[in-house]
Amino acid sequence: MEEQNKKEEVLTDKAFSRMLLTSVLGILFCIVCLCSTTFAWFTDSAPSAQNEINVADECLLSVTVTESGEELENIESGVLLEAGKEYTVKLSLPSGSASGYCMIVAGDNTYYSDYIARHSETEPQTVVFTLTVGEDRTVLFKPHWGIYSKDADVVDGKLLIP
Repeated sequence: MEEQNKKEEVLTDKAFSRMLLTSVLGILFCIVCLCSTTFAWFTDSAPSAQNEINVADECLLSVTVTESGEELENIESGVLLEAGKEYTVKLSLPSGSASGYCMIVAGDNTYYSDYIARHSETEPQTVVFTLTVGEDRTVLFKPHWGIYSKDADVVDGKLLIP
């Protein structure tokens, strides 16, 4: 019986040694995999294509105001318009400019032109409308990039500022 117990112990020691060896080999394999993954993570590089990032361009509207065929000058900081007279306003979007619209500021009120889209890189786009003011007032024209989200105040080529 003693011999049988020794055999079981010997077998148990052998089995234990195998399990221990298998565990150590598994741990070593995991360490090798972890090290190679870490090495690959820090040394990998991926080429990227040249991505072109387009940002909002500036809307470079050119504004001309004429009265009876005579062009008014120095309108950049606002122009004094007389009551009852009809003025022709021409908004030109030069080539190379972003599409946009024009804010027309008269006193505390702001009016908006139609959207002026850039259809061609070589030809300027224009919008022409008539402007009449109800009383003498200074009117300022401010170009803006983008699309005005509401209805434009210039209707059928006319804008009346009371």
